[in-house]
Amino acid sequence: MSADLSVRLGPLTLSNPMMVASGTSGGIMDRVLDVNRLGAFVEKTVTKLPRTGNPYPRVHETAGGMLNSIGLEGYGLEGWIRKRYPEIRDYGCKLIISVSGSTTAEYGELVAAIDKLPRVDAFELNISCPNVSHGLDHATDPASTEQVCREARRATSRPIFAKLT
Repeated sequence: MSADLSVRLGPLTLSNPMMVASGTSGGIMDRVLDVNRLGAFVEKTVTKLPRTGNPYPRVHETAGGMLNSIGLEGYGLEGWIRKRYPEIRDYGCKLIISVSGSTTAEYGELVAAIDKLPRVDAFELNISCPNVSHGLDHATDPASTEQVCREARRATSRPIFAKLT
């Protein structure tokens, strides 16, 4: 007999409280961790256009853990749908897609495009990335935070979570 570890995250029920942070997912992480044992997989942040991210080195080990400054490296929306989504769509846990836009309207555009895919359980609105230029602008301005959330809500009926600073 096993313990019931299920938890509620807003309207989502996760089989357990374990999730990966959006910045840590993708690449090697998917191959060294059985993602199907997670309560949710939070996909690396998707941006409208491809991004090369910050120059290396991007990760530094410290006595208390690690520091990272990846810089939202990614395929861009079209590349992500074509290359990455097929790799994650069949995961056995909840699938939360993180998005980041340059403007409040761009968040809505990203959510609307990804919302058309058959396998998405929720969205994370990454409005607080300190590792990119102006990455905190939306999170440090309550009116901008509200507008980002409104744009995303208009674009989907799925749960949305704002990643605050």
